[in-house]
Amino acid sequence: MKPDFFNRRERSKQRSLRTAAILCSLCFLLLNCFSQTILEAPGIAAFEKKVASGGGGGGGGYTLLTHTSTTGTGSGNQTTAGINTTGAKLIVVAFARFRRTSGTASTVTDNQGNTYTVGTMYTNAFARNFVQIFYCLNPITSASHIFTGADGSDYVALSVACFSGGTPAFDFENGNNSNWSGTHIQPGSVTPSGNNQLFIAAATSGVSVSITGVDSSFTIIETGTSDGTLLKLAYKNQTTGAAENPTWTSAAGTDGSAVIDTLK
Repeated sequence: MKPDFFNRRERSKQRSLRTAAILCSLCFLLLNCFSQTILEAPGIAAFEKKVASGGGGGGGGYTLLTHTSTTGTGSGNQTTAGINTTGAKLIVVAFARFRRTSGTASTVTDNQGNTYTVGTMYTNAFARNFVQIFYCLNPITSASHIFTGADGSDYVALSVACFSGGTPAFDFENGNNSNWSGTHIQPGSVTPSGNNQLFIAAATSGVSVSITGVDSSFTIIETGTSDGTLLKLAYKNQTTGAAENPTWTSAAGTDGSAVIDTLK
């Protein structure tokens, strides 16, 4: 049996350990409370929210989500396959037609009931190959989104691109258009009003003549076809505002036109 001196010493040691554990727990709780109070202070909270919100919108903030085209034959309406547009804030539709008739107004509709605004359009000097851009801001989206182009009995082709990002204020700013000169075509120069804008370019040719490329760092994302026309759709995210006038190239001289739009 240990002497009473050793028992008292052991009990004192245990009390000290319990006291130290209690003090550590209190310190931890106080530190948590203090940190939460600081983070919730008006100035700090505003700073924290601002940092978390990240970078800006505009062209530099657009992300290509998905895209599709028609590949139909025959005249009249053409409809795309269904694609998942969930998360899209902007839908762009390039509409081309080989005009056989006097024509009616071109229209773009979809199975979600969205309304499409007309951007830039062009009909070449022979009134044969027509290209036009439509767009829809903040659309109703779907996991099976279908698009239809209609223009009487003409041969119609569609190319569709869906983008996320940007800001709720983005809108069509300006555009230009032109027709082919030999194996090259430029839509005409467009200068944005500021930085971080999205450029959309489209070109059409006779269906038997391939469009082989476009320069100025534009990216071709879709090719739409019909019996009478071939359609190419391209885009570019521009971070520093400057004039754009990309050159499209074809494998041979062709009948067609090109357009360019910029959205802010």
